[in-house]
Amino acid sequence: MRMKRFRGEGWALLGMIWALAWPTMLEQLMSTAVQYVDAAMVGRLGAQATAAVGATTTVSWLIGSTVSALGIGFLSFIAQAYGADDRARAARTSSQAVLAVLFSGTLFTVIPLLLSRRVPVWMHAAPEIQQVASQYFAILYMPMLARAASTIFGTALRATGDNRGMVAASSINPAFTTLVGLCLANALVALSGGLLAQYQRFSDSTIGPGM
Repeated sequence: MRMKRFRGEGWALLGMIWALAWPTMLEQLMSTAVQYVDAAMVGRLGAQATAAVGATTTVSWLIGSTVSALGIGFLSFIAQAYGADDRARAARTSSQAVLAVLFSGTLFTVIPLLLSRRVPVWMHAAPEIQQVASQYFAILYMPMLARAASTIFGTALRATGDNRGMVAASSINPAFTTLVGLCLANALVALSGGLLAQYQRFSDSTIGPGM
């Protein structure tokens, strides 16, 4: 009897773990797919372009993993606070996430831009690709503030779910954010419709469902 109960609880726990794990697994799968597509697109530009990207890849991984580690830290703290029903602690941690985004995003924008010419040299890239590798590295980290915000805020939201209180605690107006999201979503739909009409050189009121 106890064995059956243990097995039942084990299957229930396994189902809960799977429900929590599959979104992260899907995210990692899509991230890996993007890297493969990126490598394929760069490969079409030639061997030198592929080598220029590869020359700074390990440094990019180091910076990206640092920001991801910050996000995981905030996820853990916020999830623990919500699990203990300590909303005040969760709000304080969410506020600190904003500072972490500003600090890490600015830091990992300024330092790579300052060192963009040196990184290919330190990685012993061939002289003929150092300039291209330097330019690629600098362009890659210009939008680092937005990338840090996406990573850290994304993990924070994952810890709390669809929670207006957490968004408000991060000094963000939930109503304004919802409005901007709706505007952006409709703008993207309009853009996709315009691109489809340009591609087909034809448009009518019935092409929306196939978009």
